[in-house]
Amino acid sequence: MVRNTRRFQCFVLILVLAHSILGAHVAYSATSQLIKNNTPPFVRTAHKIGPADPSQTIEITVWLNLHNRQQLDSVARDLYDPASPRYRAWLKFSEIAADYAPTAQEARTVTEFLSAHNLSIVLVDPNNFFVRSQGTIAQVSTAFHVQLVNFNVNGKVIRANTTDPYIDDPAAAFVHLVSGLSNQQSEIAPVQKDTPSASPSSSQSVAAASSLSSFFTSDCFHSPTTDSLTTSGELPAATYKGNLYDSTNIGGCGYTPPEIRTAYNLSGLYKNGYDGHGQTIVIFEICNTATIESDANAFSAQFGLPALTSTNFSVLEYPVSAPCDYPSAEESLDVEWAHAIAPGANIVVLVTPNVPDSGFPQDIDFALLYTVANHLGNVISFSYGLPEIFFAPADLDETNLLTEVAAASGISANFSSGDSGDYTELGIP
Repeated sequence: MVRNTRRFQCFVLILVLAHSILGAHVAYSATSQLIKNNTPPFVRTAHKIGPADPSQTIEITVWLNLHNRQQLDSVARDLYDPASPRYRAWLKFSEIAADYAPTAQEARTVTEFLSAHNLSIVLVDPNNFFVRSQGTIAQVSTAFHVQLVNFNVNGKVIRANTTDPYIDDPAAAFVHLVSGLSNQQSEIAPVQKDTPSASPSSSQSVAAASSLSSFFTSDCFHSPTTDSLTTSGELPAATYKGNLYDSTNIGGCGYTPPEIRTAYNLSGLYKNGYDGHGQTIVIFEICNTATIESDANAFSAQFGLPALTSTNFSVLEYPVSAPCDYPSAEESLDVEWAHAIAPGANIVVLVTPNVPDSGFPQDIDFALLYTVANHLGNVISFSYGLPEIFFAPADLDETNLLTEVAAASGISANFSSGDSGDYTELGIP
């Protein structure tokens, strides 16, 4: 009987302990949650090097959930439906912020959570879309219950979280994305064209390059040729027959503005006044060349385009200054050809840094929101090369959401693509 009583007492004690533990878990979960879809897919197959340096300082951005997302989706569809009474009745950003933006109290709750975990506040969006903060990797890891790990991807070290962040705070209910846990950078970097050599072996001298025909050619392909490729092992040799690209001129090969206008039949549009007048193109760049305006005007003078001046051209840097270390061929290309195709349009270059330890999606999304909120233009153009596998799904969703906000404001966002193939050569399916 004594033995049974002891068993009963032990059983009761186990029940009490279990109830206590389970009760604490329920209380803990009531204001806590996993922030889903915040892990980039590449971490599943990439080679893990080891933990990131816990003392390294990084910046992260917490993007808050918008309100009434389904309603925003419906309104955006109506704005582009010719059969809808709302067709092209663009929303002001103030209207979008009033109906869909997070509240000041929600942003304050997120700010208090970050501060409580010793993360310093860098910036709170005026419309409460995001809160940006700074801290060490150790502090960030503790705040979000994640491990930040370095991976080797094709010889490049990339930091990323291996699991979705977890927030044990009322702020969890308001968070959609924790951006910056991964520091993947855009693969579009400033490119400097090599200065041509004036050695006797060169077929053109620098002096001869002063004429466009000797410096640059539009005849891009030589006569058909045959090129045999030898292989080792059991594989047969391959033979290529066709035209070869011309790269003998100092300036390379390409097409001039008149040739592009002819190819795309733009002359008729220009005659009817559709040359970009009344429009503003916002071009995102990762750094700014100090001589961009004079460089673009040399191009304009060569092809009879109107000059870029302070009345139709400007450069903005957001969120921080980002000068190029040397002239950027990418920026020159973007500005010159936007001007060549739409010579009547205004151009705004919005310089958006590609910060190594922050991860460039943060700054892209900043630039998108900043452009729309301040209505810098009605056309956005950018090209930051990176395959989607390096982005957390929530990162992609945030960018999609911001382009939807732009679309609802009557602003088109245009992305270049296809720079780098499918990335299967990296061993990442």
